[in-house]
Amino acid sequence: MPIFCTICKSPYPLISQIIIHNCPTYIEIIYYRFYTRNNRIMKLNIHILSHPIIQYLSSITKEKNLQSNIKNHTLRQLGLFLLYETIRNWLTTHKLTIKTINEHKSITIIDPKESYTIITNTNTDLSLIQEIQYLLPKCDINFIPIKILDSINISNLNKIIEIINPYQKIIIISYNINTKYILKLMLYLTDINNVKIQQIRLIAINCTTENLISISKTYPKLNVYTTGIEKNGKTP
Repeated sequence: MPIFCTICKSPYPLISQIIIHNCPTYIEIIYYRFYTRNNRIMKLNIHILSHPIIQYLSSITKEKNLQSNIKNHTLRQLGLFLLYETIRNWLTTHKLTIKTINEHKSITIIDPKESYTIITNTNTDLSLIQEIQYLLPKCDINFIPIKILDSINISNLNKIIEIINPYQKIIIISYNINTKYILKLMLYLTDINNVKIQQIRLIAINCTTENLISISKTYPKLNVYTTGIEKNGKTP
């Protein structure tokens, strides 16, 4: 049975156990299939953001000896593009028509229930989200360094993370994926805070197949947005 793109509605071509599809909207969606001990298929939704500008900005951030001010400026620009691709089919809006005596005026508003929490772990990641907090409605920024997450009991994260309401949408942003960090954070969100997996999206500039396989074993329905995947890399 064919699988269809949720954006452009065209079928995905199947290559071995990896389904690859180049959507006209510059999002290459990959479904990795893994088999458990019970031969149960597990899927992880990976959206490779292949827009030329995103790929260009991403390549600049990876240059060695890049001046810090240039890198920070590039990361801010890249963060906006990554956010756009991540929430454009996730943000709930309403179109309203205002009638006056002389004209009809149409406006678009964001649903009042929309609210976001962004979680990040390094200063580099903070550069990615500097502009985001001004665009998203009711946006909370939570900076949780890896060392802090490693050193405290997971149940004590309530003291660090803002209260998450039932409608909250959570974006985890990381320049590189740290698998241990992501899994512990996901455990807190889904098991302790009872957040649905559909409320969470992960953005990472760099990731490896090892990262994705590890995450998919526990959270196969997580949506991951990235600029590229390395088969073997030094990403933790």
